[in-house]
Amino acid sequence: SHCNISGNDIVDQLPNNGRTLNGITYPVELNDLQYQTQKQMLWIWQQLWDIQRQNRIFGLIKPILGNWYWCRHDSRALDTIMTKMRLEKVGLNKYLQRVNLSPTDLCAQCNSGDIEDVSHYLLYCQKYTAQRYRLFTFMRNIGFPRFTINILLGAAETDSDTKCKITSELGSYILSTNRFDTL
Repeated sequence: SHCNISGNDIVDQLPNNGRTLNGITYPVELNDLQYQTQKQMLWIWQQLWDIQRQNRIFGLIKPILGNWYWCRHDSRALDTIMTKMRLEKVGLNKYLQRVNLSPTDLCAQCNSGDIEDVSHYLLYCQKYTAQRYRLFTFMRNIGFPRFTINILLGAAETDSDTKCKITSELGSYILSTNRFDTL
């Protein structure tokens, strides 16, 4: 049935040639190669993240890696501070003492004797009671009468629009406290 048909002898020979080759001899689209590389890198990164995330706030907030377009703030400075809060590497005394930039990890803003970490700054510091009241009122009004630091920093089980609003309101809280020099 293949006799006297032009090109059949070439087509029949191709499978045999494929067995003897050591690599790919046909062109691969750059987009396909980039996609596969990114997919593999994300898989490796996720494996490492799963091992390391248990002891970090951010690991509890973001169990699966990927883009969080909704958590980006328009202000680069605020966006950076919120990211550092998620990583527990923000300019609060607990972190500053760890990197030898503060003699104590205690809160100097309210002198309560509490450690100044992200949780204290966002939820408990007495100096920011008025600013926090606005934040808490906002959270109640959008359906979060009780919430945690993780919800404020991105772990809310809700739609993206609501998450964007939480991010924006958190930015307003941070600005209103005047706690960070970079703003």
